[in-house]
Amino acid sequence: MSRTLRILIIAAVGWCVIAILGWAVAKVFHGDHGQVRWTAVDVTDKDRAGDAHLLELPGGKVWMIDAGNKDLWQRSGKPILVERDIDRIHGFVLTHGHRNHFEGLLELVLTGTKVDAVYYTPPGDEVCKTEPWPGGCRIEHLRRLEQELKKAGVEVIAATPGEVLFDDDGVKLTLQHQFNQNPFAGESAFTVNNTSIITLLEAGTTRVLFPGDIGTIIGTYLSQDPDAIDVDIVVAPHHGVAQMTPNSYFDAITPDVFIATMPASLWPTSRAGQLRKYAKQRTLPVYVSGLHGDITVEIDDDGYRVSTQRTPPKNDPARP
Repeated sequence: MSRTLRILIIAAVGWCVIAILGWAVAKVFHGDHGQVRWTAVDVTDKDRAGDAHLLELPGGKVWMIDAGNKDLWQRSGKPILVERDIDRIHGFVLTHGHRNHFEGLLELVLTGTKVDAVYYTPPGDEVCKTEPWPGGCRIEHLRRLEQELKKAGVEVIAATPGEVLFDDDGVKLTLQHQFNQNPFAGESAFTVNNTSIITLLEAGTTRVLFPGDIGTIIGTYLSQDPDAIDVDIVVAPHHGVAQMTPNSYFDAITPDVFIATMPASLWPTSRAGQLRKYAKQRTLPVYVSGLHGDITVEIDDDGYRVSTQRTPPKNDPARP
């Protein structure tokens, strides 16, 4: 072997070593391909439930799905943004017009957090007026929200089912469904909950479903969908309490894990009985924000890992 050839071989080996080291360093400091950190922020208290989901996506993009009541977002959500140095939300999905889903968004805007766009379809005035929950939908509250978003220069975009909101590095966020009226024409009353945007997060082989507060009507309708998508994790509709979707919906999407955004006080009651019984029969874990605090799910090419803010007791009532 000539001296020149030996030098070329040594140089080639050297460059390979450098490339491998560079890949290893990038993996350590930047995470696996398509890595996602999803935090289900605990915006519950003694008797209030709420949703607030923070999604940290590839490319430094930050999305949110709902943000809970104002005071509970201030207590639990705002410190997370400060700790993680997040001052911009690139996209926000407001599932429906209830205060325990939109007040935190209003607080974000009023306190100067930059929000680029909000995907939201307001409920019709008649649907709002016939709201069975006295503290739920108020037209004047929704008008104020819309005014403040406009004043802050936030683009408000009506939900279009099937629209892909984010698609990068193996991660996709899609508006899967949204109903403005009862799909079963002429049947029972259509509530604000049933107007919820249903959002699907896909990262690698992991699928997560955020169904808002859809109830019996939409759950029954979607359970008949022959193209229903199997998911790994589902946020229990309507916080996992009464008026949740029927079990046929869960049978259609076959989740492996439930996240329930309810107060700890509700978990052992009859209002959460459907979810408790379903999960127990199928030995599925349930993480309850009121019991476990903030729930963090890290997703990468190897799957997902769930961790909780509070260490559950040995006899954790939310485990199967």
